[in-house]
Amino acid sequence: MELRKLTLLGWFVLCFCSVKAQSQLNSFLKAYEIYNQERPTQQLYFTFNQGKYVPGDTVFFKAYLLGEDLSLWSSPQIVEINLIDAYGSVSAHTLIKTEKGVASNQIILPSNLKPGFYNFTAFTNWMRNFGVSSMFQAQLSIVGEAELDYLNDKIEYGIEGGNLVDGVVSDVVIRFNKAGSWVYLNDHLSRIDSVKTDMNGLGKFTFRSDKAKRYSINAGDTVVDLPMVKENGYNVSLVNGESNNEAVKILVSGKPDPDMDNLYFIITSKGKVVYAEALPANQLKVGKSISREKLTSGLYHISLLSESGELISFREFFLPSVEDLGISINTTGINSTVQDLKLTIETAPSVSSELSVRILNQSVLENETLSFEEKIVLSQRIISEGYHKLKPNDNVVDQMLILKPKTTNWDNILEFDGRKPQYGFSSLLQKIGMAKDSLDNPLPLHSTLMFYLQNDLMRYEVDVLEQGMFALNLFDVFGEEELFVMAETPTGEELLNINIDWIAEPLPRFLTPPKAKESNRKDAYGIFAGKRQRINDSFQFFSDSGNLDSLADSKKSRAPKVPILEADETFNVEDFYLFPTFSEFINEVVRPLRVGKFKGKPVVRVRFLEPNIATADPLYIIDGIATKNTNFFLSLDPKTLKQISVIKYPKKLSRFGEMAKNGVVLVETKSGTTREPIDENKLFTGISRGLPFAKIRPNKIAPQFRSTLYWNPSVETDENGSATIQFYSSDDVAPMLICVEGFVNGKPFSVTKQLENAARNNH
Repeated sequence: MELRKLTLLGWFVLCFCSVKAQSQLNSFLKAYEIYNQERPTQQLYFTFNQGKYVPGDTVFFKAYLLGEDLSLWSSPQIVEINLIDAYGSVSAHTLIKTEKGVASNQIILPSNLKPGFYNFTAFTNWMRNFGVSSMFQAQLSIVGEAELDYLNDKIEYGIEGGNLVDGVVSDVVIRFNKAGSWVYLNDHLSRIDSVKTDMNGLGKFTFRSDKAKRYSINAGDTVVDLPMVKENGYNVSLVNGESNNEAVKILVSGKPDPDMDNLYFIITSKGKVVYAEALPANQLKVGKSISREKLTSGLYHISLLSESGELISFREFFLPSVEDLGISINTTGINSTVQDLKLTIETAPSVSSELSVRILNQSVLENETLSFEEKIVLSQRIISEGYHKLKPNDNVVDQMLILKPKTTNWDNILEFDGRKPQYGFSSLLQKIGMAKDSLDNPLPLHSTLMFYLQNDLMRYEVDVLEQGMFALNLFDVFGEEELFVMAETPTGEELLNINIDWIAEPLPRFLTPPKAKESNRKDAYGIFAGKRQRINDSFQFFSDSGNLDSLADSKKSRAPKVPILEADETFNVEDFYLFPTFSEFINEVVRPLRVGKFKGKPVVRVRFLEPNIATADPLYIIDGIATKNTNFFLSLDPKTLKQISVIKYPKKLSRFGEMAKNGVVLVETKSGTTREPIDENKLFTGISRGLPFAKIRPNKIAPQFRSTLYWNPSVETDENGSATIQFYSSDDVAPMLICVEGFVNGKPFSVTKQLENAARNNH
């Protein structure tokens, strides 16, 4: 009887513990679901027209803004891009805007850049909530005529599962920035093991950890200490499945913590939980097999949590797509002469695709060996090396996942309280500043601050907050822009000569790229670019600047435009006798205006129809540039003027809002360029406009040399699923590499094909 009672009691306790563990697991899963709904993940990926540049080149790129499930982000978003040098300074900056998850644009490299490694960084406003780990970073190599070497040796390591646990076998992936070098594993007494790094600088140590030992890794004089071995703990490791039906085997091993009852094993992918289970914490090893049938292609995150939700071990794995998307590059019947090449990209009919195509001179540029899908997975992990530098091997993606893990942030998930994030999604260009009057005092609270964009002819009005602070949200503003600013206090006083202290959001703390030094080895692209420039200089009379890889000369500012408004009255100045002063001319000829003085200062008033009365000077638009400077207006020489127009009817003035409530005077001079001195503080650069890639044009006199022969970031297929590409090849006879990548039916895809230049066989 007593035995039966004990058995029932044990069964009850077991059931209670099981129910408690499942309840805790469910709370973790619910928190994950809520967090991902309220804090959806954005990720950026960029593909570049080539993998290496020289100063003065144009870096063409295509940006993909994706959700965690790799779907293209549907709403427009502003993306900030910075090129950061090895000292943390910004060498180039631009803003782009994605539409339906994509954008194609460029950065023109300054011609005075020093050869070295540069960090290309990009992020949206929303990504600021999650830190630099959520943002895009990739290293660009800017070369001269010599190849670059790292100035300092560097060893990186990653521990599978994240921990060294006493008595547990661990894999430690290492990377040394010199391929083919010997790297050594040591304890505090002796050398344990050695490995020669592969062509990617990667290697792996496998050993059983001992809490009595202190481990380190060295290559030459460069030494890195591994973390202390834990007396108790757990590690998640991965073994590839042995059959098509078994995708992965996962092993949870460790030295049990006596104070822990349960572990929580969770697998997530693309923002969804795909597997979850509560495990007893007192077992030395627990194996899990996940059937391939239950998993789709993509990146998976394994999290092992404690009862309090602490992440105690982790592992990622990647399953590449095995689906044949039916994309091919057809070069059958191609005219492979030195001129006029054609190729066809074929997909299935009615297939949704978002593709880019680049064709490279393979003699001077290295081919990227990773697939488009793999590059997206490793995005933000291989910052310290370009994608084109990773050479293919069976384990390179998995090794990089161990070396540069990205863990699920369970602290943020479990602590989430529904609070609104600091940074929101942004499709507008936002500028924050402090507005001050001519005496440098902040504008009064609830003053109206009025802006007029001189080039885009748009006006904005914002409310002034405490201490003169304001936020100006601008619709699509492209290129260089100039602001005209004025204000009105709550009592109706008009304020001019407004000073703006712009407040820039601090740049996230990105890692700086490694410092570089030029080696004694010649760089194929650097040599090629130097020869190309000398040839272009020699044939400058016959050549077209559009044939250069650099489009720096194509960056032009837009000229100011005179707004098209129907004036109420217009006066052609040349039709009238010129008076000694402009003030006399206005009072005698331009009848809708009158010039006088108030408190010793000149004033201009528009004669409105009663009962309206002008209470201040009008808005002047002189050769398309707005101003409220009456002294400048009256200083104009009548002999230089062509036409004066006056707008005074309220319906027409409404276009300019409050700043034009006292009328508008339009002045057109004979030169068309008369204006006040430019206030640099009122200038800013908006969103970058994408420049077209300069195609090679046939030229019988001047030779054409290109590294990128063709770049089209947005190839459209017809109703039959085909797209035909036509381009002229470079005059050098190097083999060409055709690269097509993008999304087909929402799935990442890439294909490459080498094409011999027919002229090469004739040499």
